[in-house]
Amino acid sequence: MTALALSLSFSNNFRRSIIYNVNDVNGLLARYRADTSIWQDSTRLLSATSDGDRVGAWDNMVGGSPLIQAISLNRPTLKLNVQNSHPVIRFNGSSHFLQTVFAGVADTCFIFCVARMTVIGPSDRGICNISNGLMANSGFSLYQSATAISFRSKDASGNPIISNGDAKDDRFKIYCARCQNGKIDLSINNDVVGSTSHVIPNPNVLTQLNVGCLLNNFYFLDDVGEVVIGNAFLSDSHRTDIFYLLNDYWRCF
Repeated sequence: MTALALSLSFSNNFRRSIIYNVNDVNGLLARYRADTSIWQDSTRLLSATSDGDRVGAWDNMVGGSPLIQAISLNRPTLKLNVQNSHPVIRFNGSSHFLQTVFAGVADTCFIFCVARMTVIGPSDRGICNISNGLMANSGFSLYQSATAISFRSKDASGNPIISNGDAKDDRFKIYCARCQNGKIDLSINNDVVGSTSHVIPNPNVLTQLNVGCLLNNFYFLDDVGEVVIGNAFLSDSHRTDIFYLLNDYWRCF
């Protein structure tokens, strides 16, 4: 191992406090990674293993509901050897998305997403959206607008709650939105880019997760490598742990 590699390894390990595996995170609800149990069909009978295979189902690594897409034209594609030699799921920006239903989130929750965004506009593009299945703004969304990466939860107008000027980049990045103690914050590659007072309304009815769009619209155009969602308080040190664990695998920063 080179001196630089040793330095990076010691640096990452030094930053961690308790969490050494993302699957050990308290309150973990779902984890989807693009190298784990990808299927061409929504019934999970035919594995997706080749570059360009359509993705009809994406298994939850912690045993919950898989993300599925029953309509073949709406299925994204598997792309191999994209980021740090790992596969990703590629969305076409016009019709591709995956979704699942679970028991609902809490008003204290978090979401991480590993994604790349090389184009912008002409409208919002949803990366991950948790909703009541009827209204996109009923829950919270991590999405790309024409000017920023934004976190949105329901307000009077459905406007972004937190934005940053980082809408387009050829690099993969790790995004985190965290909701707790009456606040929400947005972090990118372990740097906090915004924080504000906000409480998610009626979180117990937020049972639908979409990846690749907001709510069957505003489709994402680009790549997603991993999605992690949890129902628990997440300390700053544990958030850093997860960032560095994900970065060990994806090498985003």
